[in-house]
Amino acid sequence: MVRLTLATSLLTTAFALAPSVGTVVKGNRKITVIGTAHTPSRRQREEVEALIAEVKPDAVLVELDAERLEFAWNQPEEAYGGELAAAVRAARRIDAPVVL
Repeated sequence: MVRLTLATSLLTTAFALAPSVGTVVKGNRKITVIGTAHTPSRRQREEVEALIAEVKPDAVLVELDAERLEFAWNQPEEAYGGELAAAVRAARRIDAPVVL
């Protein structure tokens, strides 16, 4: 399982969380973790992008090193790592920093 973590100061969201999404709240901080599988999935890409767009996190943490992200970035969307590249694209759309 690959984890994408969204760090945000928002305490609530209208987004219906999928079973692979968990949240932890501590003080005025909320961390949302999106679990994804190591298989190409259009649904996962769409869910990741939708959640990031809805939550608008302060930062998106992707459990990848720069070399693997570069590999995923240069593959077709439906290839392995597509959901990770989708998370980076979604973060860029909302001007959230991406942390590897």
